Amino acid sequence: CLTSAEALKQLLNLLDMYKENRNIFVASAFKSVTDRLIEVAKLAADKKEAEYKQKLKELRKIHDDINQSLFHDKVDNYENTADFINTSIHQLDDILEQIADYGMETFRLDFVVSFGEKLSTFVLSEFLTSKGFDGHYMPADQLIVTDDRFGNALPLIDFTVRKVKRMVAQVMNRGSIPCITGFIGLNKSGYTTTLGRGGSDYSASIIAYCMAETYPGAPVKVILWKNVDGILSAAPEAVDKPILLEHISFAEAKEISYFGAKVLHPKCIVPLEKDKIPLEIRNYDKPLNAKYTLIDEKGDESILIKGISVLKDIAMITAKSSALVAIPGVLAKIFTILGESAINVSFVSQSSSEVNTSFCVARDDGLKALNLLKNSTLFKDFFEFNLNDKVVVLGIIGQVDEVGVKDKVFEQLDEKGIKSLALAQSADGLNISIVIEAKNEAEAVKAVHKCCQMQGGCKT
Repeated sequence: CLTSAEALKQLLNLLDMYKENRNIFVASAFKSVTDRLIEVAKLAADKKEAEYKQKLKELRKIHDDINQSLFHDKVDNYENTADFINTSIHQLDDILEQIADYGMETFRLDFVVSFGEKLSTFVLSEFLTSKGFDGHYMPADQLIVTDDRFGNALPLIDFTVRKVKRMVAQVMNRGSIPCITGFIGLNKSGYTTTLGRGGSDYSASIIAYCMAETYPGAPVKVILWKNVDGILSAAPEAVDKPILLEHISFAEAKEISYFGAKVLHPKCIVPLEKDKIPLEIRNYDKPLNAKYTLIDEKGDESILIKGISVLKDIAMITAKSSALVAIPGVLAKIFTILGESAINVSFVSQSSSEVNTSFCVARDDGLKALNLLKNSTLFKDFFEFNLNDKVVVLGIIGQVDEVGVKDKVFEQLDEKGIKSLALAQSADGLNISIVIEAKNEAEAVKAVHKCCQMQGGCKT
């Protein structure tokens, strides 16, 4: 939502709305800045010095313009921000020279992209200070301790809780507003890491969990301000009238997010679910009394089907015993072979006899997975393997184990003549996954979405 200097001014309305609360801001980079930083790093790796130097100048101008727009009449804030931009650009120039000389190691790329959040968050803290608040800039690479998976790091919670208790609580106790960089952390060796897709939202969830641990019993809530109203029942480009899901459970949110709802990554739910910390997704550009999505422990249990999502870019492999002979442990053997080649399985459907097994992998891994299994001594004498890379997985999320819900879903698909190629239901009854031909995706989504009536879905 931080698209410009003008967008920052909306924060004053938020602070007024939540003036009775003790607030923490976690910020993402300004619009397009992360992509620009990645581009600059790639140009440096390709030794295109003139080009990456020019792109670096463009990055400086973006932030200089925001500084001028916000602080043209605030000398101290303008100078503080200008100094921070200068220092950041010099640090970027140094690391880009290292990339040009020594190559694009993942730890160098993470350090480069971390400046998007560092710059935006420093500007945010100065903006709050310029308006009479005490904004306190806090880079998360001094707070969130992570493992070593550069580009997709996970927090080491115990270390992180201790740091947040010591540093963030101290800032809040003196009446300041912590302004924390999203998306980034630091591993135990002292290298900057990034948290991957949804990283800034994930940072907010991690900080919220740490605050709940710091102040046991105190109410803690996370609000993610986006450029959408919340989580919808289906992608707006897929159906005519998607429904805003106003109240869903943590478990339902994870299912919907896994199946492609771009507004939220499922990992953001994990820190919140443990301490039952509610999460709201609100539209930054709309009035503060507009409808939004609330995610908490229960959700609205009167609505049975919450959403329809699609898992794309996959391939389905079917393993069938050529002699109709069941071999115990087929799945374990398949997963071992694929796991050793870093191929992830995202869907499994198996007959109880283990004679027939279907599973899905990323489309790019499909042919590789097929050849690994075909050439395996464990399977080649008894099993036939077939690959279908023209499929998608249709995910129906909600209380799908309730009587009559599956009937409604398959009635809609049958009316359109859409065949199910494979089927799986989660043990908790929150998801039915149906593999269909990719050519039927659009029609299937529209058909099943009819189960989500305008009043909010299939109701009890």
